[in-house]
Amino acid sequence: MTGVDVEFKALEGGRLWPPVIGNGVVSGYARVGSDRRVDLFEVTAAGLFAQGIHYLWTDLNSISITEGYVLLSSEKYPSGGLRLVLEGLRIEGPNGAEIKQLDGYPVSYCLLNRITYEQQKLVDPS
Repeated sequence: MTGVDVEFKALEGGRLWPPVIGNGVVSGYARVGSDRRVDLFEVTAAGLFAQGIHYLWTDLNSISITEGYVLLSSEKYPSGGLRLVLEGLRIEGPNGAEIKQLDGYPVSYCLLNRITYEQQKLVDPS
């Protein structure tokens, strides 16, 4: 998907390095400079799910970052994918705790790591 293979290493407690987000509801901002936080989608073992749309890991083609936004490209819908504000993403895990960072990295980058990790598992499921 990204053209770059990342080597993920298993850590104690089932964590990975570089860090990846687990399953949960991701919230953030619809546009740069907005002060209104909204639930964007849910991360599950199968992919990213929002009201009325869902992207399986196989539906995502590439990731690009520009001008404070992340574009998760997909040909599944006419929109071309999901566009998210890079900074300020948070995830609410299954226990209800809101997470802003994992192992010192912002949730936004840990989301990108999760997508990369899932894409690499599709290519090499070992």
